[in-house]
Amino acid sequence: MAKHFAVRSVIAIGVLSLFSLRSDAQWSQINKGLGTSGNEPTGISVDKRGNVSVIANFPFGKGAVAAGLARYSPTGTPSPGYIYADTSITNFNAIPTSVAHDSSSNALVVGYSGTKQFFLKVSPTGTLLTKDTYSGPTTTSSSHATSVTVNAQDEVFVAGFYTDKGSIFGYTLTKYTATGQRSWVKSVAVSMVNVSNPIVGVDNRGFVYVGGTYVDRNYSKAHILKYATSNGALQWTFSNQMNSGYNDLISFFVDTTGNCYYVGNGDQNDVHASSIDTNAKVRWISRYGSQMTPRAATLKSDGIYICGGTGDNKGYAVKFNINTGARAWAYINSSATKFSGIGVTSTGDTALVCTDDPSRVSVFKYSSVGKFLGFKSSTFAPYQVSNFPMAAMN
Repeated sequence: MAKHFAVRSVIAIGVLSLFSLRSDAQWSQINKGLGTSGNEPTGISVDKRGNVSVIANFPFGKGAVAAGLARYSPTGTPSPGYIYADTSITNFNAIPTSVAHDSSSNALVVGYSGTKQFFLKVSPTGTLLTKDTYSGPTTTSSSHATSVTVNAQDEVFVAGFYTDKGSIFGYTLTKYTATGQRSWVKSVAVSMVNVSNPIVGVDNRGFVYVGGTYVDRNYSKAHILKYATSNGALQWTFSNQMNSGYNDLISFFVDTTGNCYYVGNGDQNDVHASSIDTNAKVRWISRYGSQMTPRAATLKSDGIYICGGTGDNKGYAVKFNINTGARAWAYINSSATKFSGIGVTSTGDTALVCTDDPSRVSVFKYSSVGKFLGFKSSTFAPYQVSNFPMAAMN
């Protein structure tokens, strides 16, 4: 059976397409949100059954923005979604940042509104099962949720960052039970520096990890923290300087045994990929190219796959061996303008997403050894799509 993956991109309105790696686009959807002014999708997730959830910023009145959840069946039929808006805030902006699914296909949505982060659990029928907000560890702090994941027991973990009085920055990690109750919240302060866009991952040994970027006036560092899932006890922190500038860690993954993998820019604007084990010992560090920006990555059992754009506006992809970090293959496609989404099948075939035309999303396909297999496109004229569509695969 062919593997499928969903692709979405948008500037003015939401665009969603489903492709098969063996055929053309299976279906497409355009979602205008709450009105005629459009919406801005910020994340996508596909559950094991093939149901698709897309989160977006929906214009909501005069200058306000609501957090929208749009859902689709595996065949593209719209399913009940949900709109979240904190109307207690003047000119509120509820910004969704990450979405995932539990084993019952409930959508798990996180983001921030005003000074509070929020967590929503929405059933497949569009019923709100849980709503929780958190504003940080003190009465003067504000918190942003940036990433959500779920373990095999359907326990939910939400990573984010907080600020307090403009001089204290730190990480937050929140656990919710399978029934949606907040179990615990942990915060780690990092004084006088900036913490950027933490990403959360979980292993199957009872630990949860947060990867982010630790930035001060002179350099950026990848920053990883390990916690116990049972009580949130901090096990260790790890940092590694990637560059001499302000390029964020863009991807972070955890495998079932607790090995961590992270991707960012190196000091020569190259691709930097690294792995540490569950005890924070460096396993390998690998680099590729020059004047290359990583935009998306995915982790599979045999390697970490990364894609992005070159300085002369071409698309590239590279695969590193999961155990050694050795480069398995790399390629640059002059027909693609900066790959921004990636999906890999169980057999290792790779699909890379880009917009090679202002009104078109294209998917370039490569074999498990990097051989070009062709490309397929879906056109949305007269609408214009984003320069950086994202991809998700079930």
